[in-house]
Amino acid sequence: MNSIQRFNTAISGGIPDRVPVVPKIWVDLTASLTGTPLCDVIQDPYKALHIMVEAGIDLGLDAVRQFHFSHRKIKIKEITV
Repeated sequence: MNSIQRFNTAISGGIPDRVPVVPKIWVDLTASLTGTPLCDVIQDPYKALHIMVEAGIDLGLDAVRQFHFSHRKIKIKEITV
């Protein structure tokens, strides 16, 4: 079954081949999984949505929950030890 068939079967009361998987994936994890710098993701909401989908595809998920946030500017401080 593909994802669409799996969802349609599940919501119509049938028995899919497995439970549809739709986890909530936060941007820090998706950045890590896709090799995208977290600073870039935080500053660009479109990039955040894009890598959520990319990570979902790479992980073989049936869908991903997407949540939008506004553009943010960040300031990077160097930590000296």
